[in-house]
Amino acid sequence: MTGRFTRVTADPSAVQRSAWEAWVLNHPGGTVFHLPGMYETYLHTFNWEPLLLLALDEDSGMKGVLLAVIQREQGLLKRRLTSRSVIFGGAVGDDNLTILSLLKRYVEEIRGRAIYTQVRNFTDPGEEVKSVYREAGFTFEEHLNIRVDLAMPEPEFWKGIKQNRKAGINKAKKQGFSFRVTTDDAVIEQFYRLLGSTYSRTGLPYPDISFFWALSEHLHGELRWFILEKDGKPGIILAAFVSKNTLWIFYPGINQSHSFLQLRPVDLFYWEVMRWGMANGVTVLDWMGAGRPDKEYGVRYFKQQYGGDLISAGRFQAVHRPLLMLIGKTGVSLLKLKGKKQ
Repeated sequence: MTGRFTRVTADPSAVQRSAWEAWVLNHPGGTVFHLPGMYETYLHTFNWEPLLLLALDEDSGMKGVLLAVIQREQGLLKRRLTSRSVIFGGAVGDDNLTILSLLKRYVEEIRGRAIYTQVRNFTDPGEEVKSVYREAGFTFEEHLNIRVDLAMPEPEFWKGIKQNRKAGINKAKKQGFSFRVTTDDAVIEQFYRLLGSTYSRTGLPYPDISFFWALSEHLHGELRWFILEKDGKPGIILAAFVSKNTLWIFYPGINQSHSFLQLRPVDLFYWEVMRWGMANGVTVLDWMGAGRPDKEYGVRYFKQQYGGDLISAGRFQAVHRPLLMLIGKTGVSLLKLKGKKQ
């Protein structure tokens, strides 16, 4: 029986690593993004800084966790204009009072360290949790996610895939692609080149390579590399997590050449990822975002064609430095424009 919540601490040594990990794995709201391995990964990522808060009871037992990562871009000016904090999965606690205490302490700790905070939910937080975040100074913004049920036989799942995606999968099957899954970090260099090619089209920032080396070291048991090859050369590499019977689609690196994409490799790739999940005890695939409902989003259309539930998970946001937020938005827009021109 656990004790009563008494305090919030920013000291990661306040609990044993094994106890922290066990609490997250046993809590229904705990995800891979709340594990100590993720905190350790953030610690070892260039230009990133973790902000950890633990809620404890009178016996220093776990009652809740909030793990944020303050992300900055390289360069003095960019650091000032792009400093933001992201909380994947939000604060997790045994009750709403604990979550509120974590959030209030967080607002104190983040002051002066980030322009804004964005909480990226994976599922609908519900009205009670929304009111807790409002009390802590956060606003709610609509944002969609898709979660796919993989707990079914493969033939049944195939029936739910839309015809256009099936046509792409069948075409790609004839092109000599091979698919494999590994935990070997030897793929990181190749993956990072593909990731850079993918993100250069959008102008959006992506993590330094140190993040992926750190993931391989500190979350080796959860990290999987999904690879699609053509003539022995990787064309798609996905960094994903498998934790608590859930497969998280995290960072994909995709060869952007027309000659490659016209073979419909992406269609086949995600079908193979899902097949692997069904064969390896995964019950849910989480796409980790499907855009805002008020904006057309081709990626959302693509993801929906594999089936799954469209969820209004939303995001909570708090702006800590409004003027820099305005300047930063302008800068990000310019970076996107520059990326598209290139």
